[in-house]
Amino acid sequence: MSGEQEKDSLSVKKEMDAENTHFRYKEITEKSTKTLDYDYKRCTGCGLCVKICPLKALELGPIKEIATGLDAPPVIMDLEKCTFCGMCSNFCPVNAFKLERKGYFPGEEQFPKLDSSIEINDKCLPCTLCEKACPEDAINVSFDIPKKEELVSFDNNAEGTIEIDQDKCNYCGLCSIFCDAFVMVEKESTPTNLLPYEQILVDEDKCDYCRLCVDMCPEDAIKVSGGTEHGQKTPSIKGKVNIDDDLCTKCSWCSKVCPYDAVSVKKPFEGEL
Repeated sequence: MSGEQEKDSLSVKKEMDAENTHFRYKEITEKSTKTLDYDYKRCTGCGLCVKICPLKALELGPIKEIATGLDAPPVIMDLEKCTFCGMCSNFCPVNAFKLERKGYFPGEEQFPKLDSSIEINDKCLPCTLCEKACPEDAINVSFDIPKKEELVSFDNNAEGTIEIDQDKCNYCGLCSIFCDAFVMVEKESTPTNLLPYEQILVDEDKCDYCRLCVDMCPEDAIKVSGGTEHGQKTPSIKGKVNIDDDLCTKCSWCSKVCPYDAVSVKKPFEGEL
């Protein structure tokens, strides 16, 4: 689909194509190209873009049909009306609209944008909770922690006991990153219960009671008796939390699930339904 028009003696061509869940709209001139990508599966149909579009190029889709399960976009664009100003992209709270500009844009007007941010402070261990709880898969935590078997050999003849104090454990998951004897049983996070784990188990067939996990646990929740003294120093906890801004919607689940107040989120909107 395409169309051409004259705008201040400059030839302007507009195109639209679709691929999977994306509608891509283009405005092409001799000096520039603007591409507006609309992922209708990310769109929640909140209607904010419809309200702020200065030329009324957007309208809500067939709500009744969408509510009954019809695979249709929540927002529909009139390509001829759209000037590719980027307001929809700037204000979409779930990043369903993305505007890419290439070329020369003399005197381009600066439009307002949503004021939102997310920061990780030095209280972060890091651990696994924010990554597992994120509903948008926007967080990836990379750990720089050696595995237990890299530090000490497994003792097949070891005898002992290991216990986890459930009152102290906050399900950070660090023990499972370090040693395969710990198993975090995952569950889906919900707005009323953000914790991404149902319980923590110990596979004693994989545990030789080396006690390294005792010193690693930030909550002093692991108790081990027996085993063999090895003299190996417990490794420090190192890693980095990486956040994909294109996927992050600033929902603040990461902030709320963090037991160490290590995440600060400035949300674009505040309110109640």
